[in-house]
Amino acid sequence: MTPEELNRAREWITAYVDGELPPGEAARLLELIRTHPELKEDLDACLQAKQLTTMTTHQSPPDAVWTTYWSGVYNRIERKLGWILFYAGAIPLTLYGIYHLLESLLGDTELAWWIRLAILAAAAGLLVLLVSITRERLHLHRNERYRDIQR
Repeated sequence: MTPEELNRAREWITAYVDGELPPGEAARLLELIRTHPELKEDLDACLQAKQLTTMTTHQSPPDAVWTTYWSGVYNRIERKLGWILFYAGAIPLTLYGIYHLLESLLGDTELAWWIRLAILAAAAGLLVLLVSITRERLHLHRNERYRDIQR
């Protein structure tokens, strides 16, 4: 068996274990496994790994752990700083993209004037809606009555 065929057979093994291998290729793979013991070892290893990963479950930590975690000043500042930095980069990049999109669409002389006006109105409406939603969320966040109440 050539190295290329061996690699293809190993790819087929993972697809076979995941149930994604077509029947014709599955039959060819089973024939190869019967004649090549190293492929049988690979199949057994993949089946064992799949069995272990399906048996593994994620356990969430108890609420006391999260309460202790979020009571730390560093943890609260870290999350807020991350969001501030994300917005500091995302907002200018988004505005830059919108500017160039509008510039290319509105600068196209082949478009009718009313289509350019409709694009501009839709963009302005979207901007007003985004500002409105942002203002509403900030207002609700500042006036949240249950902010310090824990479940």
